[in-house]
Amino acid sequence: CIQVRINGRQYGWYDTLAIRDTWQVIGDVTSRYAIDRDRIYMTGYSAGGYGTLILGASNPQEFAALVAVSGGIRGKHPETMKNQDVLFVHGTSDPNVPPGRNAAMDALEMWGFGTPARVLMVPASGHGVVLSGFEDYLLRFKRNAMPESVACFTDLWNPEPLRNYWVSIVALEDPHDAGAVRADVVAGGGLRVQTANVTEAALDVADVVR
Repeated sequence: CIQVRINGRQYGWYDTLAIRDTWQVIGDVTSRYAIDRDRIYMTGYSAGGYGTLILGASNPQEFAALVAVSGGIRGKHPETMKNQDVLFVHGTSDPNVPPGRNAAMDALEMWGFGTPARVLMVPASGHGVVLSGFEDYLLRFKRNAMPESVACFTDLWNPEPLRNYWVSIVALEDPHDAGAVRADVVAGGGLRVQTANVTEAALDVADVVR
């Protein structure tokens, strides 16, 4: 295994620079070493827990599983992570990131989309909880590179083209609003596609419906 710790700029809320730094480090490591692209995992604590879910929701096809420690989902649609294993680790008495409106509520919403989310509540613990020891758990999972059900959502503040798995959002009707595509392979190899605020989308489905 190769474990990498990223010192991202603007890491407080994992804004633009921290996100860019993280992807650059991942790209650098995967270009230098023989990395199994189906076994890339991400975990983070507190702000890093939020950052883990921001990156996991933005590019879910890049990761096999995620562990968010004392964090939550911020500014992303949890449905995009429905093909990943997501573990929330949270102290039951966390005063900084309350578990009720973070790990518990996020997991509940993700279960509604069929996401295999799990919650580990650490009793008698505040914001400082165990930060490591998840390696054996994570290594159980491999990336599903071509899932039969994909959700792709843009951000309100970023109308740029976006690709998740085999679904791409190319152009929005209103660039000041979010866009979404849901695509599912149905019985017989057909497709069911739903869009919102999207004028152009692309589906690369050859390997899925084969």
